[in-house]
Amino acid sequence: MASSYTTNLGIEEMGSGDQAGTWGTTSNYNWDIIDRIAAYSPVTVSSTSHTLTVREASPGSGTSNVQAGMFRVLKFADSGDIGGNCTVTIEPNTTTAWFIMENALSASRTIDVSQGAGANVTIQNGKNVAVYCDGAGAGAAVLDALADLQIATLECTGAAAIDGAATLGSTLAVTSGATLSSTLGVTAATTLSSTLAVTSGITGSAGAVLSKEDSGTTTVLNPLTLTRTSSGSPAAGIGVGMDFITETGAGNNETGGVIQSLTTDVTSTAEDFDMVFKTMKGGATAAEVMRIVSSGKVAFANSAYASVFVDATTTGATTLDFDTYQNFYLTATGNVTLSNPTTESIGQSGVIIFEQDGSGSRTLSIGTQFYAPGASLTISTAASAIDVIPYFCWAADKIALGTPQLALANVT
Repeated sequence: MASSYTTNLGIEEMGSGDQAGTWGTTSNYNWDIIDRIAAYSPVTVSSTSHTLTVREASPGSGTSNVQAGMFRVLKFADSGDIGGNCTVTIEPNTTTAWFIMENALSASRTIDVSQGAGANVTIQNGKNVAVYCDGAGAGAAVLDALADLQIATLECTGAAAIDGAATLGSTLAVTSGATLSSTLGVTAATTLSSTLAVTSGITGSAGAVLSKEDSGTTTVLNPLTLTRTSSGSPAAGIGVGMDFITETGAGNNETGGVIQSLTTDVTSTAEDFDMVFKTMKGGATAAEVMRIVSSGKVAFANSAYASVFVDATTTGATTLDFDTYQNFYLTATGNVTLSNPTTESIGQSGVIIFEQDGSGSRTLSIGTQFYAPGASLTISTAASAIDVIPYFCWAADKIALGTPQLALANVT
């Protein structure tokens, strides 16, 4: 009765009464195969395509059928850069073998482990994986044995790098450096006694509370540090920021506010940074509303608290936009009436500068929400005369006008 051979490794199963007097030799060959199952072997690849044979295609009776792919732990290396990423094909496509593999190729090359037309597993350079083959023939797939890993306790005593999303349903304790290049989702308590570096994002269904402790009694600690690095040559405008995102409707997340630290000068030892604040209005992308420049001055952009509206051809009914501007410079080319506004804010104050054009004698009338000394304003009428009128909004629809400073020297 002829021998048969196992599907995965080709171990010879001798028929009853076969190979009289040579069973020891055949058994030793089989033990050689079994020995490899429990062993490690280096594998040298010389090109971007490598075949890893697990089972002899046609095993021979009474002969050695060992193959390089029978080792369960394999370290792939090269004798020099192979010129590209490597594809390792496991043969035959019917074996259901498993492996622990290490990618030790030079030049940061990756390895794609394949068996058929099905899924592959990519091994990042310098990393280890545990994979298994489904042996499905032409459509065979290689699968990550540690995908969707469930464990009770995980202790990482060195640096931990997570390239995909990490969601925690219980406590995360970090006692050494940890780096995440994707999202960390936290649904329970998280304790960090060392640095956790996140290069994508942290999500928390119950919010995130950051605290930091030392023995100081007068020191200021920073529980949260945001760091921006660049693989290029930094230039003015590079910076780091924080987005404030709110779900305003089902699945509709809007960035309502942004705080940024931006460089205006990256010269070594002479760097300048501005703090920029942005808000969303009317559904538009959050835009800058305030900037604290490196000198300490505060600049308001498109805000009611700093900007000046200038109109060189003011005439007729004029409505001042207090929501966008704080101060107003109006050059009258005709008689002007300040209409009742709708955009003023209680506590807002500023000045209205009123200039006569080259003809002069232009009048200035005011709406019922403006309150002037003596119920009316006395202004200059001479050509090119400039008056300064202070204002203060003390209640809704009530804007107090101060006594104008008349005939200010021409500062235009």
